[in-house]
Amino acid sequence: SFNFNIRADGSNQFGKDISTRFLPIWSISGRWNAHEELFLQNVKWLEVLAVRGSFGIQGNVNEEQVPDMILTMGGMDNISEEYSSTLYKVPNDHLKWEKTQSYNLGINLVVLRGLLDVTLEGYKKTGKNMIVTKEITSTNGASRVAINRGSLRNKGWELSLGWSDRVNDFGYSISANLSDNRSKVVDLGDTGPWKGSNTYTEVGLPFNSIYGYESMGLFQSDKEVADAPFQNSKTGAGDIRYKDQNGDNKIDANDRVVLGDPNPHFLYGLNLSLDYKNFDLGMFFQGVGQ
Repeated sequence: SFNFNIRADGSNQFGKDISTRFLPIWSISGRWNAHEELFLQNVKWLEVLAVRGSFGIQGNVNEEQVPDMILTMGGMDNISEEYSSTLYKVPNDHLKWEKTQSYNLGINLVVLRGLLDVTLEGYKKTGKNMIVTKEITSTNGASRVAINRGSLRNKGWELSLGWSDRVNDFGYSISANLSDNRSKVVDLGDTGPWKGSNTYTEVGLPFNSIYGYESMGLFQSDKEVADAPFQNSKTGAGDIRYKDQNGDNKIDANDRVVLGDPNPHFLYGLNLSLDYKNFDLGMFFQGVGQ
């Protein structure tokens, strides 16, 4: 079976041109119930074997596209207070919708008279025409402008397993799931890298990667502090020892590096359910592998 959906979304936050103000939103999906095929109808232990897939395009309106105006109020002696506004970001009539292309593929398997249920799903999402802010010369009346140049990719998978059975008055079920997602910046135009107080965004890295000082353990003595690159006047034994990345014999903002991915990986969960006559018990566990 196949399904197809289409619509057009519009926003007055974009330019007057129809090609930028409106975006076609569409998706197509399909499902193949393989267990209904003749060559599988004699497989007694197989209840369900289904494969499904989908592809679609979605749109997004980003707040970064709105021109910024700073409103200020001032006054002097014997002069009434007046409001004034300063343009902070130049408007861009050529901005387009942000678009996300999504791919999804899954398989569902039910066997052993419905006792075991297995589902495996994978996906890939790519954001295109992402609206980013570019620094420009102030001779244009402002120092920033929003442009369509960014691209971000997310891909991942999820596995679910379930087993349920009943023996007379006693019933039980066990279900478990495991999933992972990886993100990567594909394009920032000529606006990157983006450095925050503790985040770093650059092509090839996860969005908002953890950014900071690399630890080398703890100082074991005051002599070790004296022999190490200078950190600050209060550093002493027992404090964290940071790595001098550029070799200038001091620890400052230039020694910060990308430390890792801010997103958790290999998320897992486990559900247990027991029931006997009028009594039931449920337990739920969850965690992160990395």
